[in-house]
Amino acid sequence: MKRTACIVAVLALAAGCAKVVDTGQGTLITAGFDNTRTELQSDGRNVFWQDGDAICINGIESAPLSLDSPAPTAQFSFSTALPDEKKAVYPSSIWVSDGTVCLPSVQAAGTDASFGQNALPTVAYTASGNSLQFKHIAALVKVRLKSGASSAPLDYIELSGSGGEQVSGEFGVDYFSGVITPLPAYSDADRKVRVSVGRALASGVSNVFIAVPPGNYAQGLTIKVVDELGVAMTKHTAGITLAAGRIYSSPEETFDGDGTIKAFAKEYVKILDIWDKTTGTIDLVKGENYAGGDFNVPGAHYIPSTTTIQVGDKTYGTADMLETALRSYLLVRGFDGLDRTHSGAGSIAALPGGAVGMSETAVPETHGYYWGAMPYNEAPGNGGYFRTIEGESHIVTLDVLDNWAMRAMNFQSGQPISNMCTYPRAPITAYTGSFCSMRALITYAFFFKYLLDNGLDKGEGLPDDTVIRCELFQSKQSSDTASNNGIWLWSQYMKTVNLDIMAGNDIKHLFLHEVAFTSHGTDATLAFVKSAHAQGMKVHVWLQCFYSNGSWVNPVDDENNRYKQEYFDEVIARAVRYAGYGVDGIHLDYIRFGGTAYLHNPSATITATGCVTEFCRQISDAVRAVKSDIILSAALMPEPDSEYYYGQDPAQMGQYMDILIPMIYFRTGGYRSGGQTWAVNVANHFATKGAPAKVWAGLTTYEDTDSASTVPMSASKIRNDCELFVDSKAEGVVLFRYGLGEIPDLNGIWE
Repeated sequence: MKRTACIVAVLALAAGCAKVVDTGQGTLITAGFDNTRTELQSDGRNVFWQDGDAICINGIESAPLSLDSPAPTAQFSFSTALPDEKKAVYPSSIWVSDGTVCLPSVQAAGTDASFGQNALPTVAYTASGNSLQFKHIAALVKVRLKSGASSAPLDYIELSGSGGEQVSGEFGVDYFSGVITPLPAYSDADRKVRVSVGRALASGVSNVFIAVPPGNYAQGLTIKVVDELGVAMTKHTAGITLAAGRIYSSPEETFDGDGTIKAFAKEYVKILDIWDKTTGTIDLVKGENYAGGDFNVPGAHYIPSTTTIQVGDKTYGTADMLETALRSYLLVRGFDGLDRTHSGAGSIAALPGGAVGMSETAVPETHGYYWGAMPYNEAPGNGGYFRTIEGESHIVTLDVLDNWAMRAMNFQSGQPISNMCTYPRAPITAYTGSFCSMRALITYAFFFKYLLDNGLDKGEGLPDDTVIRCELFQSKQSSDTASNNGIWLWSQYMKTVNLDIMAGNDIKHLFLHEVAFTSHGTDATLAFVKSAHAQGMKVHVWLQCFYSNGSWVNPVDDENNRYKQEYFDEVIARAVRYAGYGVDGIHLDYIRFGGTAYLHNPSATITATGCVTEFCRQISDAVRAVKSDIILSAALMPEPDSEYYYGQDPAQMGQYMDILIPMIYFRTGGYRSGGQTWAVNVANHFATKGAPAKVWAGLTTYEDTDSASTVPMSASKIRNDCELFVDSKAEGVVLFRYGLGEIPDLNGIWE
């Protein structure tokens, strides 16, 4: 009974609850919510009862509501008298028995701003009386999609836990707390849930909401999108903990089938985040498994040889990943990447029809190479370290990549591809030294990232001298050993701050307000930057984005349903200028609305949250085009759900920022009540939701008393606050600000 009931629950309200004969002794129930109900409004928070809703109490179904418009409370009528103790569910179809509910395996689709009717389950309890407050028992995952190569209407979206968790079927339920519990045994059919969509994607971003059980999905979620032509795309998220009654946005994705080069590229570039976050002692010849040899590089960034990516149903190891990247690279550059017989510079013929598009071409097959023991072989005996373009070891041009791909692709059939290096005594044109397979794995990922970031489907037509990043160990090695301790610095203190003291206290990041350039002049400010560099410190220029001359700037043109691109351009132009000066970072402050974001959502595609995200994307593209290793950071309000008031979605901003700095000012204002536990939880929340961006905790150097007066804090008290985050997911602290509290000694805090 139960499996059938679960499947049809969204289709027939009578699946679980009993109908009763009218006895003339009816009951009227008033029902409201703990931020709960059926129809999500455009602000993403309010939920309401709507026409046709029915609830079930103690196994008895109410009459359906008759409402002219959605309402936060409603009265449900029952044709029989109900006992004092009432255990209620919505929708009525999820009732199985007392203490058991059934989450349907198929949910109805809603709109871009709403989940489907009957799709969000809730429960309520009262020991007596006829008033109920319903609680969420599920979380909502918002799948965000843009139209891609396939324009057919979507058929369905299927979600499952990558660890095989139960997401549908029967669960135990506590009606009072709203907590549901998986039953001891569940079937394979209970490991997935599907939303039938039946509509085409909009020109902008389309949203589809899926209700899933709360809990820790340690291995992440798997989201499969299928259109009516059978084209499928599967995406995997990082591990995530879902809470009941909360909305979690998946990263925005363009719907492209799993079988295309573009689908491969979008997964392949994710190894750059692995490389950025993984360090160790590497033997230059043999790699991570042979540390301790003659060619050690301590603190090197590397990609473990066991790294894999998932594209649809296919798993790519490092060897298949590299060969697929090489063949795909040649195809989109206009060469015959399917040629499986030739190797060597200039040996691969041009495609007769020119370059192919990533979104229109199937992922090429591979030889079956394997990953051997010498992926880093750039030792002196093999030609020396890689160098190109005036001796720089972190950039390479496309003509070099054309050359290397042709040499490597069919060079050693049946041999370990990771042993492939260029000839030390016959160097490729324009560089000297060998070019190892690990560097290639990273570099071709940067190439595809370049195409994706710039909206390019082909690499044909790009100048041969186009520069691509190719760090093996990263060019910014000083940041590997520098701490992530920083401080915000008003321009007025630029000439009085003691850099010796700052550096000695292990404060290695200065967030200098951009007014310094106008107050002190460009030359003096750049001289300050140089002095900071001499102390091993980095300087980030601190910009106020949506705040100017003491007032908030609304970056949404509500009347004309667009973002104010002219204002974007003005701010971005300043950032680009500073990046050209060679500063280490751009820090975005006031990258939000002043509490009014919910008022600036003129359409489903032009929203306050979308505006903040789009600005982050544009400024990231612009400044990285000038300085590829620049550090982008953003200050965020600390509320976990900051989209509604501020338009800040860390899951989206984290795709473009390197560092997110939630302002966890737990010693000031209304945040005092949260205390230290709240502060650490905030850091962990943003680190989880904002990945791949890292999180540094923003803290104050002062506190407010009950009378709201500001009291500077001692150095020891500030250090104690910083130490709260040592065991959290935050990786640094930033102090607000210089000139208030004492400067703490932060040496050894992260050890």
